[in-house]
Amino acid sequence: MLLLTMISMFMISCSKLPKERAVNASDVEVSGFIKNYIEVVDGSYKFTTDGKEGHITVKLRLKEQPTEAYHETAFPKIRINAVAESGEIFDTGVYGFEAERKEFDKVKDLLADGKAGDTKSVAFTWQYLGQDKDLSSRIFNEATTFEIIDDGFEAGEKPVKSAQVEEDFEEAEDYDAITEEHRLNELANETGVVEETAAEVKTVDYDKWLDHYEAYFNKLTKYYKKVKNGDQSAYADYAKVLQEFNRLTEEMHGAKNRMTPEQFMRASEILQKFSKELQ
Repeated sequence: MLLLTMISMFMISCSKLPKERAVNASDVEVSGFIKNYIEVVDGSYKFTTDGKEGHITVKLRLKEQPTEAYHETAFPKIRINAVAESGEIFDTGVYGFEAERKEFDKVKDLLADGKAGDTKSVAFTWQYLGQDKDLSSRIFNEATTFEIIDDGFEAGEKPVKSAQVEEDFEEAEDYDAITEEHRLNELANETGVVEETAAEVKTVDYDKWLDHYEAYFNKLTKYYKKVKNGDQSAYADYAKVLQEFNRLTEEMHGAKNRMTPEQFMRASEILQKFSKELQ
């Protein structure tokens, strides 16, 4: 029996990924603060993919408006995990099927201004589906329903940040204004991996670049743990490092065709490790 199961999973992982997977939603489990206020409208839904990203749009209904105080978390997310008929959860982590900001705001508006019975269709996207072929294959071959995880709202009044933290957050937002040439030169100064300017074709030692990427991962997890434990002084550092880590992640995807398979696998493993750290 075990051998047949292993053979079946191997065949699934080797087969071509389906472009869609229909699932049925009935009394879908919702966890987190919103579970008492928002539910999934029963019906048929579809996971879809272009081979690089995964998508699913879900209709959410307001059961009642919150009467208790609540606030957004420091790094708000609402996610979906696919679930198999056996009840197995295909956990894609914090960078899995996520409601991006404009979609998250639909839930926020529903809670704040909606009336009982109001609905919103919310899209969830898994940007890194193409990096986990085994998990994506299982989702698109075995999923029968899904669950919703709310990491976006918490009960109670919003913690008060110090004025310095607010100022540091503004500086972190300004960080995106740095020009691409400045970014490349800064990276060259830190690691020596960029050998030419932004105006020229650059040659990169991706092994050193990955060392730099992993160093940011280590910084990020350190500050994340501090923030998670309520250390307000770590908010600004976390925001700055997160922006750079996200920029490097985007750069990594753009460089996929220039990396060796081993190098890209290492980058993917760093990203997956970070995803697990944030759970």
